[in-house]
Amino acid sequence: MLFLKRSRKVVSLTDLVAGIEAGETPEAGTVCITFDDGYLDNFTVAAPILASLYLPATLFLATGYMDTAEPQWSDRACMALGRRQKHRLILPDIGIDADMTQDDQRQQATRLLHGYLLSALPSAREATLLEMERQLAPSLDSVPRLGMNWDDVRALRKRYPLIEIGGHSRRHTDLMTHDTEIVREEIDGCAKDLRRELGIVPRLFAFPYGRSSGAARTMITELGWSAAVGTNNQCRVEVESDRLDLPRVGTPRTMTELRLKTSGAYPGAMILLGKR
Repeated sequence: MLFLKRSRKVVSLTDLVAGIEAGETPEAGTVCITFDDGYLDNFTVAAPILASLYLPATLFLATGYMDTAEPQWSDRACMALGRRQKHRLILPDIGIDADMTQDDQRQQATRLLHGYLLSALPSAREATLLEMERQLAPSLDSVPRLGMNWDDVRALRKRYPLIEIGGHSRRHTDLMTHDTEIVREEIDGCAKDLRRELGIVPRLFAFPYGRSSGAARTMITELGWSAAVGTNNQCRVEVESDRLDLPRVGTPRTMTELRLKTSGAYPGAMILLGKR
């Protein structure tokens, strides 16, 4: 964050979108900081760091998890696998019959689980997680609370006004996979949650897993959102960029990668290397 403060132009996503709407291409080195899901450490760790440097950011909430601050499905799956006390996992509908003490069987089962849980409906995902937990009997007595609740979000907004709130669906559902009714409920339900709990009209949306369809992007505008971020092969945002599928860069692993990916030269460099 110190590097971004000193060497890049950090702007809010709202300001970036407004510039694009005005026909402006952001100058090279312009950066937006974003967080997904609504983890508690966004409030307790990230927000104070950002505030100390006067850096804006956008926090995209999966609003269905805010009522109880329950763990997200990926965290539950990791806890079931990592804290298991039993080691046989049989899920015939997913093609899993594995001894989790065997590396090859565990890795294959994990791949199958990830692919299924990512695209499953919340009800089917919940049923699978409960069955995993029943079979693997994870020790969960000391698991800390990982997610924010609505009181945390309200406190964050009051204490850190440079952090704006966007939507990330209700239950982190893959909006590329499912039919129109489900997609509408995830997008519109998220907006209704944000209006009810925070009194805001949400404008910024992040597609879960960066995955969207043409129908989902059309629905975003129909339901009143101004812009959405996804994950595509581009890196730099330009005036021609699709406001309903703005590119994002995953968290860089090194400072060298951070410098490259935020320099404005990254897309051209990747093309020269034969990559996108």
